[in-house]
Amino acid sequence: MKDGRWGREVRAVLFDFDGVLIRSLEDHHRSWNEAFGEFGVEITWEEFAPLEGQSLYAISEQLGNSHGLSIGEARRAAFRKNQIYLETAHPRLYEGATELLEFLRSRGLPMALVTGAHRDRLDRSVDAEFRRYFGSIVTADDVHRTKPDPEPFLRAAADLNVPAAACLVVENAPLGLRAARRAGMTCVAVTTTLPAAQLGEADRIVAGLSDVLAMFAGRP
Repeated sequence: MKDGRWGREVRAVLFDFDGVLIRSLEDHHRSWNEAFGEFGVEITWEEFAPLEGQSLYAISEQLGNSHGLSIGEARRAAFRKNQIYLETAHPRLYEGATELLEFLRSRGLPMALVTGAHRDRLDRSVDAEFRRYFGSIVTADDVHRTKPDPEPFLRAAADLNVPAAACLVVENAPLGLRAARRAGMTCVAVTTTLPAAQLGEADRIVAGLSDVLAMFAGRP
């Protein structure tokens, strides 16, 4: 699909998961805060949100290090966080998600899901029908390095057999945007979890998925 709105040809669309397609980061933050609370540590939204997009243990080690915890304590906190999240979270699709995915599928554009989540959590968060939208699903279990390394996005592009330069990434977090840029991909950011001022590496910044659909559909 050649489209001047994106500045180059778009032949595939790669989506982040948490904070882009599903509203889950509030539950993630609550779970992190509860898990680290067992070690006497409070995790604020401001320190958690910019780390989103990395693997469970990468986030835990950075949070633990910033609060003076050992690697062992940080890993125990990560284990507890995962338990708490899986037992209590109720992720749901963002407004406009289904409409955008259906539109892209109707236009024959391949799609991928590229996430720092582990596959077991992803599979428990969305059903098989939802996963069928994507010709590739790349999780933290499928790569050696997670975002901000470009490996997850490059893996998805290879799976779809589409050049990186022809991929459009939809992200919500600075590390995901950095990974997309390093992969040589166009990226659009949605301000679902962070303000536009923290998403400066995006080519475009919009409020949500309905705005992404409007751009593809040529609506103002």
